[in-house]
Amino acid sequence: MKVISNLNDIARNLRSKEKRVRDYVKKKPQGCETGFSDKPLQNAKSVDLQSSPGPQAKVSNSLQEFWSKYVILPDLLLGKGAFSTVVGVSLTDVTELSTSKRKFACKIIHLVPDDSDPQPGQTTKRQMHQELQVLKTIRHPNLLHLHDYYLDDKKCYLVTDLLEGGDLQEALEHRGSFPEEDAQSIMRGLLSGVAHLHEQGIAHRDIKLENILLVSGCDVTKVKLIDLGMAKHLVSDGLNSVCGTPLFMAPEVLRPSEKRDVCRSRYGLQADVWSCGVVLYMLLSGCPPFQANGLYGLFKEIRAGAFDFDDPAWSLVSPLAKEFVCCLLKQDPKKRITAAEALTHPWLRNIT
Repeated sequence: MKVISNLNDIARNLRSKEKRVRDYVKKKPQGCETGFSDKPLQNAKSVDLQSSPGPQAKVSNSLQEFWSKYVILPDLLLGKGAFSTVVGVSLTDVTELSTSKRKFACKIIHLVPDDSDPQPGQTTKRQMHQELQVLKTIRHPNLLHLHDYYLDDKKCYLVTDLLEGGDLQEALEHRGSFPEEDAQSIMRGLLSGVAHLHEQGIAHRDIKLENILLVSGCDVTKVKLIDLGMAKHLVSDGLNSVCGTPLFMAPEVLRPSEKRDVCRSRYGLQADVWSCGVVLYMLLSGCPPFQANGLYGLFKEIRAGAFDFDDPAWSLVSPLAKEFVCCLLKQDPKKRITAAEALTHPWLRNIT
């Protein structure tokens, strides 16, 4: 997501958006769904995940009630994508809550055109339903927690944890690299969250530095994995959609067909483990494991598993850490360590 830095633009955009939302409230849309319902989502086609409700929360009964419960924080626009906006919101009734428990993040997903967004396609709607279903299903300290949601035929509001520490990409750019002790703690949290998803047969499919958020800027070792829009329940014969961010894609995701350079083979949960390996490589060295120019060269290097430890930064990294990187970046997914197995690796158990 592209972060908007100009605070005046932030306030102006939010005031405009909030006005449109409140105008929309007055229309009192019918057929909407709120809260943690046991009923299947309306118009939720191609949803593979179980619709079991997540942890219970106080829920709104109408959009009017939703906006009586939350207020947009005009100085806290967290990001904006092609079809979604992430803003900070606060509870209107905060008399018995500490400051840290008053604020949340709210992802507003646009399902139909508005003044600024183009027509969202069926892919956007499908990803929204998949993300909502996953968030309703999971609960883990290293995964984004869903507190509340509102859904109708035009917009979806996902109220989640507010994480103000930034993402790992920003932290890495600021630091250059991470000491092993910090990287160990980060990877234990990341792999714990991934293992929890995998236990339920869910593949994240877009693990990257930008999707790993720091809970607080004061502690870089506590992280949460976010952005479950591409997450999907693993079917019996695997997955075959090419998705994710090129640098973090596993070789089996990029395996070409005989006719053209697109994926036709099946892949599974182990693709997430490879992505975690790329994350760890970058945390320890400050550079990516594959550095070819252009997508063709990049994909060729990834398929070949052509990475090394020649950069001078690796001279400061222990042999055990390098061995762990190799376990995560095994070219053959059948020989690659699983997320659960990774948590028992000696390098992660050495956390002090």
